[in-house]
Amino acid sequence: MSIFYKKGNNESTKALYQKSLIYRNDILEPEYENLKDFQLAEKYLYGRVSYSYVPIELDLPSTSMGSLDQTNKLGTGFQAVGFVAHAFRELSQQFKKKAMSGQIKTTDPFLSVLEVQRAYESPRTLYRSFSAENKQSIEKTFSGRNLRFKDFDGFMLHLMGILETSTKELPFTYPGFIKSRYCPMTATGLVIEVSTESAASDEMKIKNFKESKNWQFYLNACRSYGFSVDSNNPWRLVADIGTPEMIQYAQTAPNSNYRSTSAVLASAYTPAHITYYENFKTILLELYDRIKTDYIHVELCGDGTLRNNIVRPKQYSLSQFNTLYTERFCLENYMKIRLMEEKSAPLTENEKQHLIRDSLKLATLKGHAEAVGLFESIIGKTYDYSGSLTDLLYRDKISKEEAENVLSNT
Repeated sequence: MSIFYKKGNNESTKALYQKSLIYRNDILEPEYENLKDFQLAEKYLYGRVSYSYVPIELDLPSTSMGSLDQTNKLGTGFQAVGFVAHAFRELSQQFKKKAMSGQIKTTDPFLSVLEVQRAYESPRTLYRSFSAENKQSIEKTFSGRNLRFKDFDGFMLHLMGILETSTKELPFTYPGFIKSRYCPMTATGLVIEVSTESAASDEMKIKNFKESKNWQFYLNACRSYGFSVDSNNPWRLVADIGTPEMIQYAQTAPNSNYRSTSAVLASAYTPAHITYYENFKTILLELYDRIKTDYIHVELCGDGTLRNNIVRPKQYSLSQFNTLYTERFCLENYMKIRLMEEKSAPLTENEKQHLIRDSLKLATLKGHAEAVGLFESIIGKTYDYSGSLTDLLYRDKISKEEAENVLSNT
């Protein structure tokens, strides 16, 4: 057992906490602003939320991806966003040149050759796997608690009760997953990892990275090519789209023409809720069909005897379901679940109900797509929440009117 640094997680909570503090202090390099703690607050959401903290995903296939095969001996099909892959390939070449000229230590197992071990992972693929396990857990909860229902209304009553508790740990929706710790940073397309070491061993990180003779060169080189290094996982390189260096690649790399950070976020990414919400009603129906089961209902007859009745939950075709359960029903339940998932939302129950009511009104006027989008932007930045959707709409209207007045007077 290491005296100063943790080798794993098999110690007391107090010991792990104290050793983590020592590690965070020792790994720091004040002169390298690109060595960042991506576990800190909103930094963990980098590349997975917009400026207003709405969950986002890469807009594929419209966003050009770049191959990283030539930076890996096995050629395993690693990819990153096109301009990020281009920047990394040039960074990798720089390491090779310095190694050949003897300017860096060539026997270093981690920082002499940058070989990709992990890169872009499809968040949708990750969510499908995560969601399958989550649904299985929900199904077990229904069974374990002997929760029965004869129709979709009864099912939803039980489901919302389960999610009220389970979403404190496990997100149910795709946008909730994107913002959770279950979604890795590699889902952004901006992250490349050059080692498969265990993140649990701080001792290994200090020994193999901080104490490496190539450590300073590594940080310098990453910075000059627009990459940040994750202090908690020093083999993790994160393309910093806020730096001039990375934006230069975004502007000039093949099939790339993003002229600013805002342009990258606006053009390469799209809100995660769009396609998910379009299928939300179907997702609920599929879960209903998966969990529904025949059961025996014991009925007391008039003569005092008991009779066993077999109850078969109602079967719905998609057209029947769409007729019985409107878009309003779908939107209301989507918002309720998203509010359960948003742990940071400092909203009272009354404020939540007010937000839902206003969003439903907006859906009637502007359509469900716009209502969901504005709802997500509000719960995403709840630190700026002033009480109602109406207030946000009012302020947006005032801003547009002021802009129009400025233009008309010029």
